[in-house]
Formats: sequence, C-alpha cells, structure tokens
Amino acid sequence: SACNKKVPESLVKAGAFDSLGHARKGLFLVHSDAVDSVLGTKKAEALGQFDLFGSNDDGTGTADPVFTIKVPDDEWEDKHKLALEREMLGLYVSGHPLN
Repeated sequence: SACNKKVPESLVKAGAFDSLGHARKGLFLVHSDAVDSVLGTKKAEALGQFDLFGSNDDGTGTADPVFTIKVPDDEWEDKHKLALEREMLGLYVSGHPLN
C-alpha cells in the first residue's frame, strides 16, 4: 500500500496538518482509525463492494465514517511538539526551545 499508518503519523508529528485547526495530539490519537477506515473502504471498492450511487447501505447518503471521526482537543506541550518537529524534520518550525 502506498500510504501506511506511518506516513500520516509522521505528517502529524511534523505539523503538516496544523492548518486544519485540530490539535496535533488529537490527530495523532485518531490517525490510526482514519487510515483503517480508508483502507477498509478501498478494499471494499477493489472487491466491487461499493454503492453505485455513492451513498451508504441505509440509503441516506451520509458521509463515510472516516469523515465523522471526532478529533480530541488534547494537545502536547510546546516542548514535546518541538521535539517531534526536530525528530521528523531536523529543525524547529513552530518555535524554538529557548523561547
């Protein structure tokens, strides 16, 4: 698979999703469930098990579960966020540990 769980995990740690308005720790806590949901959907599509009209089995046309995952508001301390940025990118992006 082109995208495993490590890819979004690394992107969250680096702060790539900060513009979405969710806390990094919250995204980190739910990224595994989101990836599982997407992979399950893709697997079902590959097997031909998808709805021709793009709705769920109940016919309501609501969004797939991956888009309804509740992201917790928990956030890491700034020092921890900076350490993860340094680990993923080799530099600090959102601040500096001496500030």
